[in-house]
Amino acid sequence: MFSQSLMHRFDQNATALAESMIRKVAPSAFAETPAADRSDRYAFIKTIDIIHGMEQQGFQVVRAVEARTRVEERRGFTKHMIVFRHRDHMGYAPMRALRRMPEIILINSHDGSSSYQLHAGLIETICSNGLIVADELFATVRVQHTGRILDAVLDGADHVMHSLPGILGTAEQWSSLALTQPLRLAFADAAADLRWEEAQRPVTPEQLLTPHRHDDTQPNLWKTFNVVQENILRGGLKGTSPTSGRQARTREVSSVNEHVRTNKALWRLAGEMARLMGVASPVQPQGQIIDVEAEVIA
Repeated sequence: MFSQSLMHRFDQNATALAESMIRKVAPSAFAETPAADRSDRYAFIKTIDIIHGMEQQGFQVVRAVEARTRVEERRGFTKHMIVFRHRDHMGYAPMRALRRMPEIILINSHDGSSSYQLHAGLIETICSNGLIVADELFATVRVQHTGRILDAVLDGADHVMHSLPGILGTAEQWSSLALTQPLRLAFADAAADLRWEEAQRPVTPEQLLTPHRHDDTQPNLWKTFNVVQENILRGGLKGTSPTSGRQARTREVSSVNEHVRTNKALWRLAGEMARLMGVASPVQPQGQIIDVEAEVIA
């Protein structure tokens, strides 16, 4: 679990996170050793070393978070998520000038619960929505904890970086697709199925379409996707508990795995909506997961 509200609070900042702040919110990124139960075959490299390598490539950390655990032996080694943005997109001038900016999301752990994973992402500047792109269009890169990890992760980051212009093109395309209200409701209804069992839904599709700012009222596919994604991930919508019948608020998505899964599923859903409208993706699919082999040193 992690604090999603904390993640979004950092979204508002146009500057990179200092290492002291990263250490505060994601201490596992600074682990000096793997968890005690890892075998001798487990290749370990500190996540902070990956961060330093990414910084040398021109990327800076803008958000960081890690999973909470009640198991004492896992503390300081749990799954963590680090979000990078290129230095050319840092500062208030780019945030004012650009509607959206590409990001790279790194996920890792030091307890065996995760390989190194690199995902393509996008930040919508007006609402600070952090989006993660579906694997079918922009491949996830996965590096196992074996061999020369740092080089493999940086190679993977380069692969993800080359996909980022295509992501911006997709966002522009979806912004040009106007949706009727029945189509918007159909999208929200399908999105609700990604978050809750139908019998357990606390809110209606209409509620998921509730915008939080005037700019989000435009009835195009991109804005519809953004509004629904924000409402599902951040929670806070007033609803009715299907089990008790009492009023309740929807919960934020507070798991690293669920955050990534839901984000990718919503992106996939938006892509399917575009295809149903007869609009082909501006980029060719790149597959689902690329396993980058780290060179093993004998």
